Amino acid sequence: MLLLRWRPIRWCLQVAVRLFAPRHRIGITAVVINAHSEILLLHHVFHPTIPWGAPGGWLDAGEAPLHGALRELQEETGIIATDATLIYMRREKLPDHLGIAYLIHLSESDTAPPESLTLSHEINTAKWFTAAELPRLTSFTREAIKIALEMIHSQKQPLFNTPTLTNKQTQNHPESS
Repeated sequence: MLLLRWRPIRWCLQVAVRLFAPRHRIGITAVVINAHSEILLLHHVFHPTIPWGAPGGWLDAGEAPLHGALRELQEETGIIATDATLIYMRREKLPDHLGIAYLIHLSESDTAPPESLTLSHEINTAKWFTAAELPRLTSFTREAIKIALEMIHSQKQPLFNTPTLTNKQTQNHPESS
């Protein structure tokens, strides 16, 4: 008899948790900077107000932030990076989420002209910008770029392994370890 009463209560608890438990969305950004300190920005189809931004998107459920940043970079540009450095995190209010930015510093040989990138259907165009040429960006992206450039120019700490640039059609994304 007690078991029959427990099932509806358990079901109600499960529904309540799904409806009212906080869910946190995580946005990830890959700040890609080449050997000339130029920043790779993408003109996004679905961002009419501020169309230019760094490669990025929403983290998939259960996905590690680093893997998500590398995945988004590959999906949007075809660039396959093997490593990145966490540089910035900030809670955003609209929409409510945690923003995480990673720095990917490309060597001279890894820097590709924008027209050679394999852009996703979400991207109109890609362009390398100097810090002085940056278009209108979200405050999060602008701050992440500022921090990334300061890290590169200060050389106070070892930054990261140099990523490898390849075409996404010839190589699959590395699995997360």
